[in-house]
Amino acid sequence: VTGRTLSDASQATVSGTMPASDEVINVYYTRNNHQLVVNYYYAGTNIPVIGTTAYDKTLAYGEDYSVDSSTVNGYTYDRANVKGTMLDENITENVYYAANTDVSYKVNYVEKDTNKVLKDAKTVTGKTFNETYTENAADIEGYTATETEKNIKLDGYNKEITFYYTANDQKYTVNFVDKTSNKKIAESKANDSKFAEEINGESEKIDITGYTYDSVDPATLTIGTDNDSNVI
Repeated sequence: VTGRTLSDASQATVSGTMPASDEVINVYYTRNNHQLVVNYYYAGTNIPVIGTTAYDKTLAYGEDYSVDSSTVNGYTYDRANVKGTMLDENITENVYYAANTDVSYKVNYVEKDTNKVLKDAKTVTGKTFNETYTENAADIEGYTATETEKNIKLDGYNKEITFYYTANDQKYTVNFVDKTSNKKIAESKANDSKFAEEINGESEKIDITGYTYDSVDPATLTIGTDNDSNVI
């Protein structure tokens, strides 16, 4: 009998002599038990999905089963549910999980120590979950990145990486002139500075014999990348 085993082996053969009256002999069978295993693998492999445990249960022949697949962040299964009826043999079912390809990440560009935003953040879309990607630092006038490239592993959603920048060394010149004739009346000064630094022009005035300070142009100098133009 398919799927069943004789309960009493001594009844494998029923023999005897027919009596004068009807006789009923009952032969009993029990349903066979088999193993149902449901594995959860990464697509295209036999590697178990992290965070899942294989389903393993003993079922009787003819017993119905229904096993829901686990939800795994960043992956999509090929079957939400495994169901069927137990056969007269062990059953192994495999559910495969494919990495999602809808992952995005953000790249920030800021000044080191101040976190001042130097360039609008970039959002990268359409990437694959759990993959690693490389980003290169953007060129930003007047600044140098502390790292030229960074890697980001997309083992989660809404991840970010940040490139940090330091202002480049620059110089500026202070001239001292007669306001009327524009004639130079003292040696110019060359000073060290950093890109984007703001210099208070009046703070650069000096005492010059025979002259009285009148004014400064510009009142505030913002240091640029062209040192020849960084002049007070």
